[in-house]
Order: sequence, then C-alpha cells, then structure tokens
Amino acid sequence: MADKIPLKDMLSAMDRRDFDWYSNLADAQKKTFSTRRLNIGPHSCTWKKHLANMAEPVQKKAKMERKFLFSSESVNEGHPDKLCDQVSDAVLDACLKEDPKSKVACETATKDNMVMVAGEITTQAKIDYEKVVRGVVAGIGFDTYVDDLSSVDSKGLSDKTCEVIVRINKQSPDIAGGVHVGKEDLDIGAGDQGIMFGYASDETEDCMPLTHSVATKLGKKIDRCPQER
Repeated sequence: MADKIPLKDMLSAMDRRDFDWYSNLADAQKKTFSTRRLNIGPHSCTWKKHLANMAEPVQKKAKMERKFLFSSESVNEGHPDKLCDQVSDAVLDACLKEDPKSKVACETATKDNMVMVAGEITTQAKIDYEKVVRGVVAGIGFDTYVDDLSSVDSKGLSDKTCEVIVRINKQSPDIAGGVHVGKEDLDIGAGDQGIMFGYASDETEDCMPLTHSVATKLGKKIDRCPQER
C-alpha cells in the first residue's frame, strides 16, 4: 500500500540522522510514521518522536557552537628562534657525523650577545661546542654587537665576542632505560613527549591551513624586500 513505509527506509533515516526525511513523505505516509510505535527498551514512542529526539542533541550542539579566529605566525630570517634551531641542529649534525649512534637532546637559548647550549648528550664524538656555536652565528651573519639599544650598527650578537655557555651532561640513565637500552630497533621510544595537533586542509593547494600559508608567504616576501632594493 502507498501509505506503508519500508522498515529499512526508517532505519536508514535514523542511521543517517536525516531529519528532513519526514518532510518528504506523502501525507498518508506521514500519518503512518506519526502513529507507528517503536519499542526502545522499557520505553515506547512513535517513530516521528524518536527521530525528533535524535535531532534535538544535534540542534542544541549547533546552537552552542561558536565562531573563533585561528591565527598562525611565521618568524623571519635572523629571528632568535631560527638561530637557536640552527645551533641545535648543528650540534646534532656534528655528533652524528662522528658517531651515528649518538643520543642527543640539545636546547639552545640566546639573549644579549650570549648563546647557551644545554641538554643531555651521549656520544663517542669529540665536539667543540663553542666552535660549533660560533660557526652557526657567523654563518647566519651576526657579526656585530654594541651594548647600546639605540645603536644602528649593532646586530645584537657577534660571533667573535658573544658569550657561549655550555651546560651539557650525558643522557640520564632513567631516560636511557625508558627509551633505548635493551630495546629492539622497532621498540625504541622518544625521550621527549609533546602534545600537538595538526590537520590537512582543503583551503590551500599544499593542504596547509590558510593562515599558515599566508603568514609564511608574507614572511618570505619581507625577507626578500631588502634583497630586491
């Protein structure tokens, strides 16, 4: 009969959370849907009521959702963050070059003509950390420091006069035991855990969030401006 609704259609609508499905039914079918009862555990209600009950949490959630601004930053050439990253990378490269099994946890900080490298490193390599630091500083182009904030000649850091502080010890036995000692290659862990998130986006061709792409492109353009003069 025309007023009958196949049970599979009802269940499919429930499964899809298709809350507009009812409005597309014929009048006779709507009447059947509104009166036919569904037993859910000890409770009983009409199919229409059940669909409405399912829709309510979704509708409430939609009302509770709020808009927010998502921003990104991109640091430029010469930024202390980039300097510190390059120093830490250079220390790691120097260790691995002589000892591929080096265990390196190195952090770098810089401020007012000072660079500090600190962390836990276990390696057979003989590393002159101060030489590594000064080499990176010189390579980037930091070669002038004047202890005067109004100076237009000071770059804030000099590879020749900067203070280099080294605070590096061997890897902690506790960390070594939890990360690699006595473990198979596939069971080796990480000595540093972090909480982060990421996602692919269809906002850009490279699948990065639009804010990230814009910030990166603006940063690159700013870096090129002095070179294009």
